[in-house]
Amino acid sequence: MKKVLSLLTALILLALSAPVFSFHTAAFTVADAQNVADGILAYKENQAGVSSEQDFINTYLTEKAGTDAEWYVLGLAQSSDYDFSSYESALLQYIDANDIYSATSRQKYALALICANSSSGFISDTLNNSIGEQGVMSYIYGLHLLNNGYTSRYYTAEGVIYDLLSLRTSDGGWAVMGSRFDTDVTAMALSALAPHYHQYSDVEEAIDGALELLSSSQRDDGGYYGFGGENCESTAQVLTALSCLGIDANTDQRFIKNGCCVLDGMMRYRLADGSFAHTKGGSADGSATVQAYYSLVAYLRMINGQDSLYLIDRRSPENVKPSRDNGSDYIPPSDDDYSYYDDEGGDEVFIHHIENIIIYEDGGANAAPSDAPTQAATNAPTQSPTSAAETQHPSTQDEKSTPQDAATENTATKDESSPAKGGYKLPVIFCVIAAGLILCAVLYILKKRNIKNYIFIGAIAAVLILFILLTDFSSKESYSQTEQKEHIAGQVTLSILCDTVEDSDNKYIPSDGVILPQTDFSYSEGETVYDILLDASKEYDIPMDFSAGSGYVRALNHIYEFDYGELSGWMYRVNGVTPSVGCTQYTLTDGDRIEWLYTTDMGEDIK
Repeated sequence: MKKVLSLLTALILLALSAPVFSFHTAAFTVADAQNVADGILAYKENQAGVSSEQDFINTYLTEKAGTDAEWYVLGLAQSSDYDFSSYESALLQYIDANDIYSATSRQKYALALICANSSSGFISDTLNNSIGEQGVMSYIYGLHLLNNGYTSRYYTAEGVIYDLLSLRTSDGGWAVMGSRFDTDVTAMALSALAPHYHQYSDVEEAIDGALELLSSSQRDDGGYYGFGGENCESTAQVLTALSCLGIDANTDQRFIKNGCCVLDGMMRYRLADGSFAHTKGGSADGSATVQAYYSLVAYLRMINGQDSLYLIDRRSPENVKPSRDNGSDYIPPSDDDYSYYDDEGGDEVFIHHIENIIIYEDGGANAAPSDAPTQAATNAPTQSPTSAAETQHPSTQDEKSTPQDAATENTATKDESSPAKGGYKLPVIFCVIAAGLILCAVLYILKKRNIKNYIFIGAIAAVLILFILLTDFSSKESYSQTEQKEHIAGQVTLSILCDTVEDSDNKYIPSDGVILPQTDFSYSEGETVYDILLDASKEYDIPMDFSAGSGYVRALNHIYEFDYGELSGWMYRVNGVTPSVGCTQYTLTDGDRIEWLYTTDMGEDIK
């Protein structure tokens, strides 16, 4: 009898301790998930003034092709059967009209074209010239393309898988930078590796280890922390990854904390109008809303027994045109496609534009304008850019799941009367020819009539004419004047700090580490962090070395990446948070507080 009582007592105590195991009642149903996804589409359709998903595709997504449409296209294509022909045409026009330097942006467009069942050669081009070009994210997106059966002349899925495994952090996850795993990047890597889970033992081991990391880092409310704070996007990426792996985030006990599952965690960011906020209590955020949408599509596909989100139902690799070597007109950027401007001693001030390169030269010391902040940088001798790979460095901020690509070429500000428009070229060329003829006449009169003399003069004239044709000139004043912005959307602040560095021998490092104190800037609709940094560099004469396509910042005020160790370089924050996208992709909102910070330890010293 005592043994029976002891057994009953043990069972009662076990039952009372059940909450410790955080059992979940799966109150969040499949119907709930579908309603939330439908609510997001209803919110977007209401914004666009349309009443159906097809109209939303034909109007809003077609108009936003290349900038704010691609992730909705992914979600819609994987949720039902729609006609994407108008969107496909618009995206191809966008690609044709713009130089897409960012590897991950090209991969995003290629994935969207697959969703639209396109046969464009851009898909093959992208597979041949983008994988590995922009760090870990370009391996992840490249693997998505290969997983769909599309082939590359240079890469296989197996090779990319092992490249991706080699990029794991010391704790077994993945990150854009540093040695600690990042929630978003780890989840995205799992989504790409998911189709190979049972194919390779080391892939299975890596996935299982990363799942343990994600389980142990889950918050008590079911959500996730990433890039400076709890946010919707990190939680959505985990939901996507689990769904791609066939794990039900609503019931799997590894991903239930304090009775809350991943879906519960994401729903805490949902607003009354159906949109999602980036942080709790925040306003509607485009990136959070679209990532919540396609994560729900991924979850519903898993529940319905369909392929993972990134294995596109419409995929037809056999219909894709060959790469550019066989007819496509897409030409990827070379390693030398960057923009650099700096200053050097001399009497004249010019900006030289030669193809994709900008060199800003200043004759003599130019003090900042009288209304400039007191810590604005002074000009200094030219320092050559480093050749280190951009994609493995702090300021790269590889693009992740983002709805917009704002890759832009940086050219000097010109007005209609500026000589940089090229109006000076014909007169100057005429002067060169005239000078050459006069010199030839002088030689003839002096009876120095050796044919080699005339050939030499002709060659010099030809070189000068070629230089004039390839080069545009404008005054520094013309360049430094910030364009008058139209349709002002609001105000932001920007500061530039290097207070992590103590180097009294470097005259470009202010004693207090403040290159530019917190300063107000106006911005127009659609402008990015990169645009404001460029405005600041012009207005306050802050030398800047950067890549035109990606907005990758190598140096500010002559302080370069790697100057203070292999882990040193420039990073940016907005409102105290390190964004998960590059500075060319972070679209501004009113009141944003932008900080550019120099780190000597991959961001660990500026937290």
